[in-house]
Amino acid sequence: MRKLVTLTISCLMAVCLFLNCSLVSKNLVAKADVVSGLYPSIYYRLKNVASNLYITMDSYDDLDNVSCSLQPRSAHDARQIFRLIPSGSTNTYFLKPMTSSKPLCMSTLTNGHNPLMLKTYYSIIGYWKIAESSNGHKITSVTSNLYNVVSPFPNSYNADTPIATNTFQGIFSTWGLEPAFSGSAEYYVTTSDILNNPENNACVNEIVGKIENLGYDTSRYEYPNSGALQNRIGQNRFCVVHGHGSPGALALENASGNVSWLYADNISLVMPMCSYCMIISCNSAVDSTHGNLTEKLHQHGVGCVTGFTVSVSKGEYYFKYVLHNQEFFPDNKIIDSLACVDLSFGAAYNLSGTNPANPNHRLTVGSTSVSLGLN
Repeated sequence: MRKLVTLTISCLMAVCLFLNCSLVSKNLVAKADVVSGLYPSIYYRLKNVASNLYITMDSYDDLDNVSCSLQPRSAHDARQIFRLIPSGSTNTYFLKPMTSSKPLCMSTLTNGHNPLMLKTYYSIIGYWKIAESSNGHKITSVTSNLYNVVSPFPNSYNADTPIATNTFQGIFSTWGLEPAFSGSAEYYVTTSDILNNPENNACVNEIVGKIENLGYDTSRYEYPNSGALQNRIGQNRFCVVHGHGSPGALALENASGNVSWLYADNISLVMPMCSYCMIISCNSAVDSTHGNLTEKLHQHGVGCVTGFTVSVSKGEYYFKYVLHNQEFFPDNKIIDSLACVDLSFGAAYNLSGTNPANPNHRLTVGSTSVSLGLN
């Protein structure tokens, strides 16, 4: 039931975000009051450097007074993942765990200690000062009404230690921010008409930016040949292949304009490092005498692959909004983000038989529970 409610809410928000995509993204990433190099649209772990342990909420409950403690890094544990929300004051943020709608605050108890807890109201001690140093981004203090109060520190550097303080400890450098999402990603453009079309090329750059916002070290790679494409997919966690195709084949153009073809039955390399690949090309998931490109990539190690079963139009625009949904709901599985955008994309672009947002025009194989972010 909780899963259904979460998906419903994220889908409803996706409709609004679809119509206001560029404005929302700009406001989240380009605010003047954020620290250089930090992306409020993605999530971080809060690491105690001295102990190599992480702030972890003690439960998944979205309630006041849920406390936290230091725990070892745990993959796929949303209790360790926090989103930065600019407060409106320079270098100052609220922190919300992925598990809650409430910010993490210092809450004074009768014994004088200030444990970190979830609180409904931002006016409690919940302004986190963050500064940039040569060793990365550091939390310097937690403040109330923009007045420096305390720096949270553990009572010891052992696992299960509560986070509390009743003093002005000068150990600011012991807290660091670690991007919660990691890995490399590449976007492959295989034909020149995409590059020569300013609108399409701009959309490609937007997608690359959104993948970067999810925390990936992302780059574009143009005109790959068959061997290079297989090699590079095998070295990246997240890949997008964008070009023209026919059943069982992908067109590979070189810089001189000559075209060769990658046929499904010629895929030979194993690519186990890639968790997800989107193939934006016509008929990329259609069976043929050469096989099926989408299924063949999965058979050669890619964890999850999405391709199209028709000659789609505006597939790159569709995937841009899939990633926009993923930015706002990083714990969404890729199959959920695809479904959310399906609700709005086709109607907005007035597409029918070539609509990439029609689930009947799309095939996703492999582990559809994969998330592009959380690890």
